[in-house]
Order: sequence, then C-alpha cells, then structure tokens
Amino acid sequence: MPSIGHSRSYAGNFASTCAWQVVVCSLSSTKVFIWGGMPMLHQLPTQPVEEPANKPLLEFITNGFRTAGCRILFSSPPEQVPIVITTETPSGERIGIIAYAFLLTRTTRRRAVGDRRSFECKCDTGRKDTNLWIDRHGLHTTLLIGIDPLDGFFVSADPAMHDTPRSFTNVVISDKHVQRIRRSGWYAWEWRPPSRSGLEEPIEVLVGGNCGAILSLVCFERIAHGLSPGDRHLLAETTRCELFTS
Repeated sequence: MPSIGHSRSYAGNFASTCAWQVVVCSLSSTKVFIWGGMPMLHQLPTQPVEEPANKPLLEFITNGFRTAGCRILFSSPPEQVPIVITTETPSGERIGIIAYAFLLTRTTRRRAVGDRRSFECKCDTGRKDTNLWIDRHGLHTTLLIGIDPLDGFFVSADPAMHDTPRSFTNVVISDKHVQRIRRSGWYAWEWRPPSRSGLEEPIEVLVGGNCGAILSLVCFERIAHGLSPGDRHLLAETTRCELFTS
C-alpha cells in the first residue's frame, strides 16, 4: 500500500478516540449516519436506484479495497446512491468514502478512428449551491468515478471541478487512455471538457487505475482536493511512482 496520504490521517486520528459504530436514521428524504455516536455525514442526501445497475459499481469498489488487504466495516445498500463505505486498511487506519459512481459506457464516433468510453457526472444533492456532498469533518473522501466492471478499471474526475450547480458533464475517455490504464494499472492525463456557450472550459486532470488501485485513489483524492490541475497531475505521478516502488 502506498504511504501517500498518511500525513493527513484524519480518520486514523479520529478512530483512536471513538468507537466505530454505524447507525442509520431516517430524517424525511435524507439520512444521517451516526458514526461512533457523532453525526459524521450530516444529512447526506441519498437517492434510490435500481439495484442491478448500482450493484456492480459497489462490488467493484469493495473488491478493490479487499484486494488491497482492507476490511470492510460498513457499506451502503446497492439500491442507494451515493455509495458510502468505511474500511480499515492493513495498517489499521480507518477511512471512509462517499462515491458518486457511474458506469463507463462505450460509444463509437462517426467519421473518426477509434472508439471511446464515457460517463455522465450527474449528481443531485437537493441543494442549489453545490453539486456534490463534501464531508465538512474531513473524515470521508468524496470520489467522482466512472467504472468499467467488465474490463476492471476506473477513471476518477476531480470533484472540485464539478462541485458547482451547472449542467452535467460528460467525461470522455479515448481507447488510447484505456489501454494505458490497463497496461500500467495507474495513469493520469489532462482532459478538456467540451465548451459551453462558446466559453473554453478549464483543463481537468483525470486519473485511471485498475480495481486494486482503489485504496491508492482514496489516498490520492484525500490530498488532491482543491489542488490546481498542475499540482494534481504532479501528485498523481508521485502516487504512480510510490505504487510501483513500494
């Protein structure tokens, strides 16, 4: 497991001072997760989904944690989004994620060479000021992730680039990048979203990896939150080096 992210071991510090007990309470259309007697996910808006559509995404993430030697402490039901998971790493650190996960689908472009895959960042928090739910306690890491369960890889977008109430973004990945992800197990690259209303969108850094790199992704996103695209790219390359030298 890479050491990156341990300098910000919020969950690990908190774990030593409380019991890890999870209770789910219904409050109108939202849910509050009581973690060790303290509401960690204050009024996290959840949405019902069809279990067959979300279950492969949930299983991909939990299998990724288990591949890295983690123990799953809590997992939200497959008929609910976003996905909420708490896990204990091999080093004993306890971390949590809030994953807005989407299925990567293949599309064929007319008059173009090669296919591509994409996923639509379509989140609904029920609020007008934000597009994603971020844990204000800093104990849960938010992921915005496209998953291909059949080919066994993911592509993670920068949550900070999508945390505004704007029209949904379709994240597009070329087969060239898919091949690099599958060949190396971890790959980062720059991507510019399609322009809106004639305005050029800022460059975004996407990070892809295989199923076993889920824990590394969480460690990466925990530190990368709020970084500029250049710093995010540099951190992703540092993570890749630690992955394959540890």
